[in-house]
Amino acid sequence: MARVLLTGAGSGAAISLMRDLRAGDADLFFVGCSADRFALTKSPADRNYLIDSIDHPGYVDSVRRIVIKERIDLVIPTNDDDVRVIARVRDVLPARVFLLSAETVERCQDKYHLACRLLAQGIPAPRTCPIADLADVERGFEALGGGPLWCRTRRIVDMNALRRRSARPWPASP
Repeated sequence: MARVLLTGAGSGAAISLMRDLRAGDADLFFVGCSADRFALTKSPADRNYLIDSIDHPGYVDSVRRIVIKERIDLVIPTNDDDVRVIARVRDVLPARVFLLSAETVERCQDKYHLACRLLAQGIPAPRTCPIADLADVERGFEALGGGPLWCRTRRIVDMNALRRRSARPWPASP
């Protein structure tokens, strides 16, 4: 029986992935870990562990201890932060990690640079421009031919698409 560690246990991504993998192989044994004790209560993993947060110096050691204790065969990070860190420290984890190199992960997690690299290689990608401040929003609309447009963060943060007017401050209430 293969033993799989999923980070971000209890999140929608981890729950969905676990359900789908179990549908393909009911004999998989899942171990979940998360720094969010509330999300962890929703995890359907066979075992769950509360771990240090990703920005804590003990994060990697806490994941490594679980891998050793649970005899994990495969580590699957389920969010961008965990992907970035696990890709960097894969050599200290005594289990398989199904990720590209840390350099490739970092390049792909910056949406603007990824789009630029794809376009430079002749691979279709969305037209894009970097937005650093409110003045850039107007320039972006001009450069990209007007709206509606989608604004997304370049890295890791998942946020809803914004319309041009929602990038401006809300007017003060009367």
